[in-house]
Amino acid sequence: MKKNYLKLLIASAIGLSVNNIHAAAVKVDINLDVKHEVKGVSNFNREKHITVHSNLTEGDWQGEADVMNYLMNDLDVYFGRDNGMATWIFKATAQDPDNLGKPDLEDLANFGQWHKDNMYDVLPESIRAYEARSNEMIMGITPHGLFPTQSYWPKDLAGKEDETGQYVLRHIEDGAEWVGEYLDNFMRKDGETSGVLMPKYWEVINEPDMDINVGRTFVMSSFEQLFEYHNLVAEQIKDKLPPDQRPLVGGMTWGLHDLEQGDLSERFPTQERAVRSRYSYEAGTLEDYLQEITSSEFWAIQDDKYFQWDAIWKGFMDASGENMDFYSIHLYDWAQMGNNPRQGSTFRRGMKTEAILDMVEWYDAQVNGKDNLKPWVVSEYGAIASKHGKLEFITNDYRYADWLHLRTFNQMFMQLLTRPSQVVKSMPFSPIKGQWGLLTGPAGEAIRYEASLMQTDEALSENYEGADWYVTDKIQWYELWSDVKGTRVDTHSSDPDIQVDAYVDGNHTYLILNNLEWYDIPVDLSFMGVNGNTVKSVNMKHSYLAEGLSDINLGRPVLAEAMLENLPETVTLEPGSTIILDIEYNQDVAITSLSNEKKYYGESLSGAGKGEAAKGQIHRISGSSMTGNINGVSIPENGEATLRIAAEFYPFHAAKPTNNTFTINGHTLAVPTQINPNASGIEVEHYDYMGPEVDEGSVSLNLIEIPIPLELLEEDNVVTATVASARVFTAISLSIWEMDTPLNRSAPQTCNPCVAATDLSLAGASSVAIKESIALTATVLPANTDNKVIAWSSADVKIAAVDQNGLVTGTGGGTTTITATMQDGSLATQHQVTVTTIQASNIMLSHESAAMVVDESLQLDVIFTPFNVTTKMLTWESSNEAVATVDNNGLITAVGNGDTVITATAVGGASDVVNVNVNSYALAGVDLPSTSVIVLPGTYQAKVDFLPANATDKSVTWLTSNHTIATVDQNGLITGVAPGATTIKVTSNDGGHEDSIIVNVLASASQDTNSFVVEAETMNNTGGAFAGFNTSDVGINTNQTGDWAEFGVDFSEAGVYQLILDAGTPTAPENGAAVYVNGVLAGSASIPTTGSWDVMQSTVISNNILIPAAGQHTIRIESIGAEAKWQWNADKMRFVFISSLSPTLDPDVAAPEPEEPETPTEPGVTASLTLDDASKYLAATYVVGETLPVTANYAAGTGQTVTNAEGGVKFFLREMTSAWSVVKDTVAFDASAIGQTSGIASAEIPLTGLLPTAELPSGNFYFLYAAFQSTDGQTYKIGGVQPIKIAAEGTEVPTEPEEPTDPEAPAEPSFVLDHVNKYLNSVYAKGGNLDLTAEFNAGTDNTVVSSSFGGVNGGLLFILQELRADGSQVKRVVFADDSSIGSQNGTVNISLPLIHPTQGDLKNSEDLNAGHYYNLTARFKSSDGSTQLLANVSPIIIADTAIPFEPAEPSLTLDDDNKYLSTEYVVGESIEVVANYDAGADHTVTAAQGGVKFFLREMTSDWSAVVKDVLAFDASAIGQSSGTATANLSLADLTPSADLPDGNFYFLFASYASTDGTTYKIGGVAPIKIVAAEVEEPTEPETPVEETVDGDAFTIEAESFDATGGRVSGVTIGERGIPTDRRTVTDSNQNGDWVDYYLDFPADGFYRIDMVASSANVNSQAALSVDGEFVEEVAIVTGNQAVFESFTLTESIYLTAGTHTIRVEATSAGGNGWMWFGDTLTFTQLIANEPVEAILGDLDGDGDVDTLDVRLFQIGVRNGEITDLNFDFNNDGAVDTRDVRGFTGLCTRARCSTN
Repeated sequence: MKKNYLKLLIASAIGLSVNNIHAAAVKVDINLDVKHEVKGVSNFNREKHITVHSNLTEGDWQGEADVMNYLMNDLDVYFGRDNGMATWIFKATAQDPDNLGKPDLEDLANFGQWHKDNMYDVLPESIRAYEARSNEMIMGITPHGLFPTQSYWPKDLAGKEDETGQYVLRHIEDGAEWVGEYLDNFMRKDGETSGVLMPKYWEVINEPDMDINVGRTFVMSSFEQLFEYHNLVAEQIKDKLPPDQRPLVGGMTWGLHDLEQGDLSERFPTQERAVRSRYSYEAGTLEDYLQEITSSEFWAIQDDKYFQWDAIWKGFMDASGENMDFYSIHLYDWAQMGNNPRQGSTFRRGMKTEAILDMVEWYDAQVNGKDNLKPWVVSEYGAIASKHGKLEFITNDYRYADWLHLRTFNQMFMQLLTRPSQVVKSMPFSPIKGQWGLLTGPAGEAIRYEASLMQTDEALSENYEGADWYVTDKIQWYELWSDVKGTRVDTHSSDPDIQVDAYVDGNHTYLILNNLEWYDIPVDLSFMGVNGNTVKSVNMKHSYLAEGLSDINLGRPVLAEAMLENLPETVTLEPGSTIILDIEYNQDVAITSLSNEKKYYGESLSGAGKGEAAKGQIHRISGSSMTGNINGVSIPENGEATLRIAAEFYPFHAAKPTNNTFTINGHTLAVPTQINPNASGIEVEHYDYMGPEVDEGSVSLNLIEIPIPLELLEEDNVVTATVASARVFTAISLSIWEMDTPLNRSAPQTCNPCVAATDLSLAGASSVAIKESIALTATVLPANTDNKVIAWSSADVKIAAVDQNGLVTGTGGGTTTITATMQDGSLATQHQVTVTTIQASNIMLSHESAAMVVDESLQLDVIFTPFNVTTKMLTWESSNEAVATVDNNGLITAVGNGDTVITATAVGGASDVVNVNVNSYALAGVDLPSTSVIVLPGTYQAKVDFLPANATDKSVTWLTSNHTIATVDQNGLITGVAPGATTIKVTSNDGGHEDSIIVNVLASASQDTNSFVVEAETMNNTGGAFAGFNTSDVGINTNQTGDWAEFGVDFSEAGVYQLILDAGTPTAPENGAAVYVNGVLAGSASIPTTGSWDVMQSTVISNNILIPAAGQHTIRIESIGAEAKWQWNADKMRFVFISSLSPTLDPDVAAPEPEEPETPTEPGVTASLTLDDASKYLAATYVVGETLPVTANYAAGTGQTVTNAEGGVKFFLREMTSAWSVVKDTVAFDASAIGQTSGIASAEIPLTGLLPTAELPSGNFYFLYAAFQSTDGQTYKIGGVQPIKIAAEGTEVPTEPEEPTDPEAPAEPSFVLDHVNKYLNSVYAKGGNLDLTAEFNAGTDNTVVSSSFGGVNGGLLFILQELRADGSQVKRVVFADDSSIGSQNGTVNISLPLIHPTQGDLKNSEDLNAGHYYNLTARFKSSDGSTQLLANVSPIIIADTAIPFEPAEPSLTLDDDNKYLSTEYVVGESIEVVANYDAGADHTVTAAQGGVKFFLREMTSDWSAVVKDVLAFDASAIGQSSGTATANLSLADLTPSADLPDGNFYFLFASYASTDGTTYKIGGVAPIKIVAAEVEEPTEPETPVEETVDGDAFTIEAESFDATGGRVSGVTIGERGIPTDRRTVTDSNQNGDWVDYYLDFPADGFYRIDMVASSANVNSQAALSVDGEFVEEVAIVTGNQAVFESFTLTESIYLTAGTHTIRVEATSAGGNGWMWFGDTLTFTQLIANEPVEAILGDLDGDGDVDTLDVRLFQIGVRNGEITDLNFDFNNDGAVDTRDVRGFTGLCTRARCSTN
C-alpha cells in the first residue's frame, strides 16, 4: 500500500471541499495537425538523445553481448560518451627525454599507429557492427593528468615507468598540445579505415568542480588556469585538424549548478592554504611557479553570493566563450534514500533547472545576440542517490535508487526537449557497470557504483572478474522511450506540473506525459486535428514507483505496458511518473499548420551593456521588486506568449496576492495558483510554478512563468514584478508561439451539482506474466458520471502491482486481488489476477555449426527472446558424448572424432542446436631444428616442431645413443654427463615419426669473464611477417610475431657463447625471442613483461651459441610470441664466452657454408667446406661394386691454402653404429686442391666390398663427409649427410629420362624486367632515382627504332605514372634510353629520376590522395611497326628513405600439398598440378629442365626403385625469375593405385634449373591416389524436362575454395553479418578477383547452382565458369554487407560425374571496390518431376531429414503428437524425448545441416 503521507487527496490539491462539487482534472490538448518548431527544429532525434554513457569498445561490454544487442537493436539506443580512453593513453605516453616534465609526442605518434593496428582494428565484427551507433560520440578528459594539478600522488603522475620515468605535468600548454596530437594520431580521419571514429564533441575537461575546486583532493590551480586551458586546447585542436575533420570543442562541463551560491565549501579558503596543503615553502623556481598558477582575483570573493555565476560560469563564458563551439552542462538532483524522499534532498528539475538554463541562455544572447547562441551538450543529467559512496549503501535497496534516477531522467529530459535547437546532445548518466567507480570500505568492502546500468550481487569483493552481472531497473528508461520518434506537434497543459510533449511519425502519435508533483494527478486528454482519422490501436507505457515492493525504502520502479481497448479520455499520473501513449491511426496523420516558437531576451536588469560591454558586468538586481524591458518583439496575429522571470525567492511563500504583483505595459497579469498544505498541514493557496513548490524550503533560484494575452504586448515592453520573498532578479525573457491559425485551449471545468456513479464493474484478463502487464477496464455507470476517477490497489504488490489506470504488472508468482474504488469511496469492486513466469519464446546460440579438433573447447553464448525472461537457465545436451561433451554453462569440449548435435533448451521448451564435427589431426612428421652444444655442467632443452602444428597427438619418446655422454628426459631436457658427442632421437607415438640431433658435450673450462655487447640498433637487415623491426637511437622496436633482425657479429675466437638480450614489453602473455647462428636455430626463451616498452630486463636467450671459427657470423633474433601481437623492444645483445671448442665437434656442427662456394675466396673469407647438394646424396641409391661420385666446395680462408696433410680434400664414406661409433671408412681424395685457396673438389668413392644398407647390422648406417687441412693449422670438416642408401650388386637403379630438346624457334619480341619482385619490394627515396634493368628483344630480323611518348623521343621509353584507383592517369615521368636504337636485343640499365619536369619531386606514396598509386611501365617500337609494352609493375613505393630489395631465397613449392593427397584422380584423365617458383635474386629459370618439370613417379614400397615416370613441363617459366607454373600430367594407361604391385605407390614432385647453376627440387607428396575409370560410357546430355524438381544437393562453404587470384590479389577469408548471425565468408574480393573449387559431382545430369552472398555495391556481379568455360553472369546486391540472400548463378547446366572446376568471379557493372561476400554454394541436381517415396523422418516434406525435422520431432514428441513406433529407436515401447538422439541418425544431410 502507498505511504500515507504521499496520499494527499487530489480533491484538496485542486480545491475539492464538498462531495457534490467536483473540480475537473488537468486538461491537456494535443493538436496533431500543428507542427511545433523552434528555430527550424521539430524532429525527435534519437541519435542525439537516446544515448548510453559508454563507447563501442568499453570493457564493461565483455560477456554482455545480449545486453548490447538488446539496447542497440531492440531499443534503438546510440553510444554517447567516453572520457576514459584519452586519460589512459596519456598515462601510457612516455616522458620526453629531451624535455623533462613534458610528454614525448613522438612516442605518442608511434603509440597511435600501434593502437589503430592492434586495438581498434582487431575488434571482432560482432562489435564493429555497431560502429554506426557511435558516429556522434562525446569524448574528453578527466581531472588530473592532462590538466596539470601539480599532484605528486602516484595515481596522478604522468608518463610511464620507463627509463625517463613518471613525472608531474606542470604546464597547461603541454597538456593542451598533447590533446591536439592525440586526436591527430589516434582518431580516424577522412580517407582512413583504421582507428577509433573521430568524436563529434570534445569536452575539454570533465566536471572540474568535482576535483579541482574541492579541498580534499591534491590540486594546485586557479579558475584563470582552467579557463586558459580551455582556450589552449581549442587552439591546438583547430590548428592540428581541418575544420571538417575535427571535433567541436566545448566546456566547462561543470557538475553542479547552484548559480546563486558561493564557492563549494570544501575549497581552500586562501591561496596560502592551497599551496601549503601539499608543498612546504622552499625558495626557488618551483615555489615561484606554484604561487603564479594559484594566484587568482577570486580568492577574496569566493564566499560571496552568486560566486558560482559571476566567477565560474559567467567568468568562463567571458574568458573562453569565444573559443568554444558549444557549452557543456551537467544537471543533477541529489535525492535522499529512505521513507521521506523530500527530506534533505536537493531537487533541480523543474523551475530551478529552467532558471539555471535561462541565465546561461540569456547571457549568451546578451553577448553574442539571440541568433548566435552556442549549442549545448548536456552530457550528464539525472539523480545522485544520497550516501551512494558510503558503506551503508551496500545494505540499502538500490532498486529504490533506480527509481530516483528514472524519475529525474524523465523529468529533466522533457525539459531538455523543450529546447530542441539549443540542446544538440543529451545523455542520462548511467554507465554500463562503472567498475572504475568502485569504492573501498574501511575493512576492504567494495561499494558498488550505484549509478551504473548493471549491477552484481557480488559487490562485497573487489575482484569483479567472473561476477554475475544483471541489468537494473534503470533500463526501463530506454524501454519507455524505445519507440518515440517523429515530428513534434503542438501540446498544452493547463498545469505546469504536468509536462507534455507529442510527436507524429506516419500513422503513429507518441504522447508523453510526466507528473512533477508528489501526488496523483488525473489528466483529461483532448486530441484535436485528427481530421476524421480513426484509431487502430493504443499501447500504453507507464513508468511509476510501485510502493511496497521494497522492505527498506518506498518501493521499486515498474514499467507497465499493455494494449488498451480504446483511446483513453483520462489518464492518472502518479507522483513523478511518466506515461507514453503510442496511438496508431488507420491513416497517416496529416500535419498542415505550424506553431513557430521564438524567444525574446530582456535588457540587462542592472542597465549594463551588450556585446563585449556585457562582459565583467553584474546584470542582476537585488530586492523584492524589479522593472525590466523586453524590446524588439514581433507580435503575431495568432499565437500565445509566456513571460519568464528568473529570480531568487521562496516559491511556497510567494503566494500573497496583496504583496505580489506582475505587470506588462501597465496591465496586471494573472498568475496561476493552486492549493497545497503548508509545513503545518494547513491548505494554502499559492502560485503554481513548474514542479513542487514545497520542495524549496527556503529562498533559492527559481523561474516564474506567466501566460500573457497577445493583446497586452507591444514591440517594446516594460515588465514589473514584486515578489515579497524575492532577494534577487537575474533575467527576464518572453516566449512567443506564432501560429498559422488560432488554437483553442481546454480549461478545467467544475460541476455543481454533479452526477454520481451508481455502478462500477471490472473486465480484463485474469493472468499475467512476471514483468509483463495487462490492462483492466473499469466501467462506471451512468455514462455521464462527472467524477470517474478510480483509485486502484493490489492486495499484494509483491505478486502484482497496479497503477492508477488499471495496468496490472506481474512482480512475483502467485494470485492476488486488484481492487478498484471510486474516488469518493462510494463504490468498489475486485478482480483476481494470477502471475506466471515469462518463458523464452526463442533462444539463439552464437554458432550454427562448429568444426573442432579433439581436446579443443568452444564457449557458446546465447540470446534470449524476449530479453526479460524470468529465468535464463538452460539445459544442455550432446547427442553423442563420445564426440563432444557440453557443461551447464555451454562449454563444448571435443572428445573424439565424429559428429554430434549440441542442444540448449530453455525453461518452456525453446531450443537451439549446434552441429559439431570433431576431427583429430594426424601427425605427419617431427623436426628437431638445431644441434646442441652443452658445456659441463649444463643442460639443453630440445625443441620439437610438429607437422602440422595442430596435430592432435603430440606425445613423443626421447632416446640418447650414449647415456655416458648425455641423458635426455621425456620432456626433451638434455643433460651433459661427459665430454663427447651423442645422438638424441625423438620418436612420435602417432605414426612413429623420427628425427635426431647431434649433441656435443664439452668439458668445463675456466669461463672467460670477457664479453662484448652489440647494440640492437646496429642491425644490418630486417624482415618478417610484419615487415620487420624499426630502429631508434637506443634500440629496435615495433616488431610483431615472426619479425626478425640480423646482425653481422665479429667473434674473436671460436667457442660456445651465451646470448643475453636486454628487452622490454608491457604486453602479456606469450612474448618470446629465438636466436639463429648462420641460419641454424640455437635456442629461444620467453621475454618477461616489464610494464613498459622502455623498461629493459636481461634475459638469457641461449647458452648454445656455437661459433665454429673466429670471424664474422650472422646472428638473427626473431619474435616468436603469440600471433599478430606487438612483442618487445630491445636495447642490446651481450655475448658471454663460455667454452672453447675442445674436443673437435662432430661433423654436423662444422663451419657455416659460404654463400657462393664456386667463387674464389675474397680477402676476409672464413675457411669452409660444403657438399655441392646434400639432398642429391640423400635421394640417390648407389650400388655395391660401383662408385659414389662426390663433389664439395672448399675455401682455406684468407691467405691460406689446402695442405697435403689429408691428401688434399679427403672424402669419407663411413659405416657407423647407432651410437655413432666408426665401423669402417672408405676414402677417396682430390689432390688437385693442394696449394689452392678455394675451389671445387671431386672424387669417386669405390663401393666394392661394402654391404648393402639393408644387410647392415641393426641400427648401422652409412655417413658421407669430407675434410681438409688448411695452412692455418686447422682441419676443416664437412657437415656430412646420412643415411646414404647402398643397394645390392646388380640392382637396377632408374635414372631420370632425358628431356626432349625443343627445336630452335624464331625469337619472339619481348620486353621484361630483370626481377619484378625487386621493384615491388623496394622503397625509393623521394627526389632520387629508380634504378632498373630490363631485357628487350625486337624479334628476329627486327630492331628497336625511335618513337615518342608523352613528348619524349627515344628507343626504350620508361614511364612512371601516378594513377587513380580506377587506373586513370594523374601525371607521369618519361625517361628515354637511346642506346637500344638499332639493336635486336639486349639488356639496359637506367636510372629513372623521381622528379616531374614541371612539378618537382614526386610525392611520397603515403602522401598521395586516397586510392592513388605509382605504376611502372615501358614501351618500344620495333622496325616491323609493332609496339612492345612492359607489363605494369605496381605499386612502386616512394618515401623519404630508400629501402633496398632483399631478394628471396630460391624455392619451389606445390600450391597445396593436401589438395593432391586428398583428391582421387581417374585413369584416362589428368592431374592439373601447380607450383610456385622463385629462382632467387638476379637469376631465372633455364631451359635445362624444360622450364618447370613435373613428375608423377611410380615407386617401389622401399623407395629403392623408380618403376615409371609421367612427365609434364611448363616452358613459360623459362627466363622468368619467379611465378606460378602449371601443367597437366596425363593419367592415360596408368594402373589404378589399388592394382599396383604390393606396396608400390605414386609420388608427385617437380624441379627446375636456375641460372645460378643449381637444380631445385620440390619436396614432393605421396601417395597420390589414382582410381579406375567407370566402365559405363557417359550419356549424352539431355535437355531437362520442362518440369523438374530438386533432387540431391550438396552445399560447400564459400571460404573453402581451392585457389584464388585475379585483378587485385584474390580473396581473403573474413566475417560479415549482423551480431546475432555472423558468417565466415570470402572477403575483400574486388572486380576481377575469382575463386576456384575442385568439386566431385556424384552423377551425370543437370544442376542448378546457387550462392548465398551479401553486397552493398549496386554494381556487384558474379560470373560463373565451369571447367574454364563462361556460363552466366548475375547481379549480387542485398543493400548491406550484413544482409545475406540466395542468388541463382545458373538455372541449369549439364555436368558429367567426376571432378569439375567451378570458378566464381567478382565482376562489376561499373566501377571497382568490394563486390560481394560469399557464404555458401549449393549444387542441386534437377530431376524429372516424378512421385518419390516418402522418407522416414522427413516431417516437413522437403525431401531431406535435417535439423528442421529434428526440431519438429522434438516438439511433436513433447506435445504427444508423434506416437509412430517406427521412431522408437531405443525399443522401450514408447516414443519420447529419449528417442531424439536416435532420430538424428535418420538425417540425410551431413551433420543434419539444412543447407
